[in-house]
Amino acid sequence: MESSLAVAATTIGALLAGVLIGVVAMRAFHRRILAAEVARATATASAAAAATANAELNVLRDALARHETASSITERTGNVAELLGPIRDTLSRYEDMLAGIGRSHAQTAGAIGERLEAVSLAGESLRRETRHLSQALRSSNTRGQWGELQLRRVCELAGMIEYCDFDTQTSVRNDDGLQRPDLVVRMPGGRRLVVDAKAPLVAYLDATSATDDATRARLMSDHAASLRGHVTRLAAKKYWSQF
Repeated sequence: MESSLAVAATTIGALLAGVLIGVVAMRAFHRRILAAEVARATATASAAAAATANAELNVLRDALARHETASSITERTGNVAELLGPIRDTLSRYEDMLAGIGRSHAQTAGAIGERLEAVSLAGESLRRETRHLSQALRSSNTRGQWGELQLRRVCELAGMIEYCDFDTQTSVRNDDGLQRPDLVVRMPGGRRLVVDAKAPLVAYLDATSATDDATRARLMSDHAASLRGHVTRLAAKKYWSQF
């Protein structure tokens, strides 16, 4: 009986010890699980915190880089502005100079235009007077008067004095009638130089206004023939026998 009780007590004690050991083991298992969960949670939290910190750090780095870039640009811009200051002043002076040159050119162009207009008017007047003179020279009477006037001016420009060094329109009479040369120059030793300024010009004037070479050549031939005939008529006057 006592032995049975002892066995029972031993068995119960063993069971209690097993239960206690199981309880202890379960608690240790739960503690390990809890520690693992805590470690995992801690790691997750640390990772999230690290990611957040890295993101914030990257934002700060970007902001710092932008600030440094802006500062660098501002500094360089300031330096460039300082460097460009003299160039800007030089360009301004050149612009003022070019504007002055432009105004001067405009004034010069206006003056040249006025002068060209005056030259054009003078040329037109000269052409008109030349045309009138050409028409007047076709008259033998007018041509003679013009020749006498030019001959007297030539003598005066040579330093000769009328009635002292030369006479105009001196008249003499011979068997063929009255002779009146345009000018008689008084030479040393009582000699005389007789000048007759009249000459045929109609064919020559026509030749100068001809529009083609053939007509011009024909008219110049007519002018040469007229001059030849005029020289023959002058020789027939025999001025040398009267002066």
